Amino acid sequence: MPADGGAAAPRQPSLPPSGLGFLGGVRGWVPIVHFVALVLAISTNSAIAFQLPIIARKAFGAGDWGTMLITAAPAVLLILSIFWGDLLKRVSIPRYLACYWACALLPLGVIALAQDFWLFALAFVIASCGGAAWPAVNGEVLKAIYPDRLRGRLYGAIVTCTTLATALGSYGLGHWLSLDPQAFRWFIPLATACQAMGLGLLTLLLWRSGVLGRRTHDSVRDARSIVQRVVEPLTHTAQVLKGDRIFARYEAAFMTYGAAWMICEALKPSLLVDKLNLSYNQIGFSAFMTFQLCVAAMTFPAGALMDRLGPARLCTLAFGLYALYPLALMLAADEHGLMIASAIYGACSAMVNAGWMLGPVSLAPSPEKVPQYVAIHASMVGLRGTIFQFLGVALYKLTGSFHVSFIVAAVAFAWGSYQMWRLHKIISAARR
Repeated sequence: MPADGGAAAPRQPSLPPSGLGFLGGVRGWVPIVHFVALVLAISTNSAIAFQLPIIARKAFGAGDWGTMLITAAPAVLLILSIFWGDLLKRVSIPRYLACYWACALLPLGVIALAQDFWLFALAFVIASCGGAAWPAVNGEVLKAIYPDRLRGRLYGAIVTCTTLATALGSYGLGHWLSLDPQAFRWFIPLATACQAMGLGLLTLLLWRSGVLGRRTHDSVRDARSIVQRVVEPLTHTAQVLKGDRIFARYEAAFMTYGAAWMICEALKPSLLVDKLNLSYNQIGFSAFMTFQLCVAAMTFPAGALMDRLGPARLCTLAFGLYALYPLALMLAADEHGLMIASAIYGACSAMVNAGWMLGPVSLAPSPEKVPQYVAIHASMVGLRGTIFQFLGVALYKLTGSFHVSFIVAAVAFAWGSYQMWRLHKIISAARR
């Protein structure tokens, strides 16, 4: 992480002011270059990721369990982010970004060469292991280049723009796949090259803004064994959850919400291909683009609601509205019904994203505890992904119907909303 003490930081490069008063001293080129870098490196990856479960089903003949593997891997393997964070403390950012590209983005290029599902799946799982590296470095970059008083607004603006880029990208890829079902063998390698350019541009931004000159990292060899490195974060997680009951309740409510979300994600590819029988183009517009546009539209309102309501009440609202999402999926009979479900999904997701990130930050007892609380929160995603995607597919296979799984998901969303409301009451009573 960036060093706070030690020798005086080197002088920032002398650059003309941006002329944009609302940036409050941040040079105007910084968020612009940051946005372009994220579009090249992250938006391209996200646009492809939306299509991969459908590609697995249509182009490689993946069954229900194989499709679940593709939908589950990114969430389950997010638990590795705590170990990537340990690496980030010990290497330079350029080297870390190079590792991220090699482990997360380059393996996706192998998918273009795959001739059977299992090579496709192996490459995707490896890429998902690498994908867990992004949250740690993304947080450090945001902390380093934007001041506290502006970070939320600038981050919101950049997220909105990159989300729109992802929406357009996923729609464009869906249209291309409709014309040529083998088009992924072309656009995935092109995206891999774009991602290398984006990470290079991000490195240039960090160097030009003086971040790399100020940052230090611990190059001393860690004497702990691999077993100790694995066990210690798990032990610390148990200690925190046992000692902080409010945070434990927050995680319990998010676990209930996550169970419902994972069930929906596991079954959605089967629903789109088997029940609705939609083309790539129809899925790209009705599901992916509609979802991303609604996320973009709701990002700033969600931030405002967070400031006004706090994380517990915001999540109470979001989880309650989320109960409509599996019901809308269950009732969808064509692409128009899917569009309605995707709009609900996007609006609720924007609110949950704010609560997901800022909730642990606000509940941590001290600034020093924030990284640990966020890491614990992220690791829980992997846990619920491991359990509840399997449950959703198992219910579907046992009953032969989507209805049971989606009804269970709707009930879980509603119960998570009630848990958050109870937590808000406990927090309010503790403050009084």
